[in-house]
Amino acid sequence: ISTIEAILDNPNQILTAQQRERRGEEIAALKAEGVDYTERMALVEDITWPKPLEDDLEQAYDIFCESNPWAKEFDLAPKSVVRDMIEKAMTFSDLVATYTLARSEGVVLRYLTDAWRTLSHTVPPEHRTEELEDIIVWLGELIRQVDSSLVDEWAAMTDPDTPVTEQQVAEQAFAVDDPSLLSANPRALRRMVCNHFFRHVELFAFEREKQLALLDDYLDDAPDWPEELDAYFDEYADIGVDAAARSPQLVLITEEGRHWRVRQILDDPEGDHGWAFEGVVDLDATDDSGEVRLSELTVVRG
Repeated sequence: ISTIEAILDNPNQILTAQQRERRGEEIAALKAEGVDYTERMALVEDITWPKPLEDDLEQAYDIFCESNPWAKEFDLAPKSVVRDMIEKAMTFSDLVATYTLARSEGVVLRYLTDAWRTLSHTVPPEHRTEELEDIIVWLGELIRQVDSSLVDEWAAMTDPDTPVTEQQVAEQAFAVDDPSLLSANPRALRRMVCNHFFRHVELFAFEREKQLALLDDYLDDAPDWPEELDAYFDEYADIGVDAAARSPQLVLITEEGRHWRVRQILDDPEGDHGWAFEGVVDLDATDDSGEVRLSELTVVRG
């Protein structure tokens, strides 16, 4: 994903917002340490947007150019937009809200579409793991829920001389019966459900109680996040948010008709695994909103 993102055009509004966010976090940390204003500004000058694998990609690119000199006309542009969404389990709305991109939603959508199309067409079959396939399906469905015309446009471009029916669009994109409904694409929906619950984990780990409240503001009986945070951190020092915390063994989904029961186990440092978020995904409400919607959410204490 980082390799693919490095060959896409830069979505400058997103990258500038990421840079601003990173600089703001560092400035706040330096201010808390008592570093004066002038020094703070000098220290954050070199902070840019995330550029994962920058050195490795540039080295590989230089080697490629030795036998393909024509490629020197192009520049790599490492960045992390899709990867950022995956690592932080963000939806389209989360990305826009996190980086204050309400006025640049079109730029965000076009970039995500370019990333999805490039991933779909460029990655050789031998490198398309099950996880990558899940990501491609998830990203495509995310785009469709925001603006299905972009997916339909891509499907038409694959064979511009042949009229594309609704059935063909579905087959070319996701092989579903009704691509307008999230529940019609269970593979993408499962990924979105996992992301939704891990988003709770990440916000909980960093004690973002206001963002947690916003995430569940439609629920009549949402958890009391300040109380739950106090209780958890009285017992444990932190929460895992790495690859181990994302393990399939820690998120259990039971599909029961139009309601899916989910148990997201928290990866505490002692490995007790007693704390968990338990919720019920309402597929009807999810289809109506185009994003995962719960009918219940509780915090189970260890």
